[in-house]
Amino acid sequence: MLKFIKLESAAKVDDLAALAYQLKSNTAGSTLTAASEALLIANPALRDLKKLPKGSVVLVPDIGGKLRPAKEAEPVEIPLGGSGLLTDKQIASLANEVAEAGRIAKERAAETAATLKAAQKAIAEHVPDAEKVVEQILANAKGVVDAAREKEKSMRKVFDKMAEDMKRLRELQS
Repeated sequence: MLKFIKLESAAKVDDLAALAYQLKSNTAGSTLTAASEALLIANPALRDLKKLPKGSVVLVPDIGGKLRPAKEAEPVEIPLGGSGLLTDKQIASLANEVAEAGRIAKERAAETAATLKAAQKAIAEHVPDAEKVVEQILANAKGVVDAAREKEKSMRKVFDKMAEDMKRLRELQS
């Protein structure tokens, strides 16, 4: 089920994410970032938050894990005009943007790993114990690639669910 909150007085997307997902002030930065990214992906207009009028309806996606929409993010009635719903093309476009960002992150991590592997022998000759450090950097680069893959899978699920929800809303509308 789609959940929405009404935009009241959030100064930053992080503030809105904290409200939308009931995040506490001591919430880890990565959790707050994930919540903010989910809101921005579901609501691209939030990129220019200051231009949105008070009372604007914001979609709060359920992205699983510990980030469930807040109780305040209950379903609200919204006018179901054609412009009020994301089209399949818009959802696909958002999904493609996320996939492209993931592809770039994986590509950069792979380039870093390749560069380090190429330099590994030269570094080891000049710096004792450098091989351990290089191996750790390579492991970190692999971790970045793995995390990007997982994020891509997770976001794909969000977009698939969003497409299903929008389809149901369009069916209700007709």
